[in-house]
Amino acid sequence: MTVPVLSNGKIVGVIGLANKENDYTEMDILQCTLLLESAWRVADCMRAEEELRTLNEYLDSLVQRRTSELSDANSALRSFSYSVSHDLRAPLRRIRGFIEMFMDEYAEALTDEGRRQMQRIMDNVNLMDDLIDDLLKLNKVSNLELALEDVDISALVKMAYSSLKHEYQGRNVVFSVEPELHAMGDSDLLSMVIKNLLENALKFSAVRECMHISIGRASATDDRGKAFFVKDDGIGFDPEHAGEIFDGFKRLNPASEYPGSGIGLTIVRQAIQRHGGKVWAESARGQGATFYFTLPKTDPPRADSFGDAVFKT
Repeated sequence: MTVPVLSNGKIVGVIGLANKENDYTEMDILQCTLLLESAWRVADCMRAEEELRTLNEYLDSLVQRRTSELSDANSALRSFSYSVSHDLRAPLRRIRGFIEMFMDEYAEALTDEGRRQMQRIMDNVNLMDDLIDDLLKLNKVSNLELALEDVDISALVKMAYSSLKHEYQGRNVVFSVEPELHAMGDSDLLSMVIKNLLENALKFSAVRECMHISIGRASATDDRGKAFFVKDDGIGFDPEHAGEIFDGFKRLNPASEYPGSGIGLTIVRQAIQRHGGKVWAESARGQGATFYFTLPKTDPPRADSFGDAVFKT
């Protein structure tokens, strides 16, 4: 008796039986067929498991290699950041020192245009110094090990505003922060987030005679869940550029009018993503902007929130 072995309708083998004392029957054929099909399925599963084991071993080795490469890349990035911090700052300090000495000795001999040009040089030195600072912050955000704790967002906002408001001394600023804002996060990274968003709001609202800046908790309308917001009534931006403003060195306005390194919002996005959250912005040209960010395990909104913490300068 010869019986074919079938798998998915195809013949994958043939087995022959012989030397039975009596003739083979239909029952013999059925029993042999069922036995062979079961044996083939077992062999097929074993072969698939072996292939899967081989694939997993390959993937494990690939992950280990990529992890090692990433570790080497991070190490190189840290070395680069150290070099940036020390090797680039040293000549900047010397340039600043030379400018100051030059102005002390020759300021009276310069024309008004000469003094303006020297001030432009100094301004660019300061801009380069700020750019180095922000590059180092971005590297810190990307590599810092998170230390999660309950963070008082309201307190971080007040601290950030205290450090920035001297730049707008004499300006009419109405600054509002919702009390008792708390979230789980890394205090250092969230301080960077708050300071960059607040600095951004103040800078682009400076065109107003009276600036209005507000920070609080808001409910998003999609899967982002509960969110915090930083709102201003500044120049705003076209909604079509909402996704671009978080890209490094991306500018929607001339640096001569709104100075800065162009990395602040990139730092914000990276820090929020490190927490597993999201950040986005809503705006219209000339109608201010609102920046939202989410953090895990935020407190639920309060019914009496907003309105009992207003500061004016």
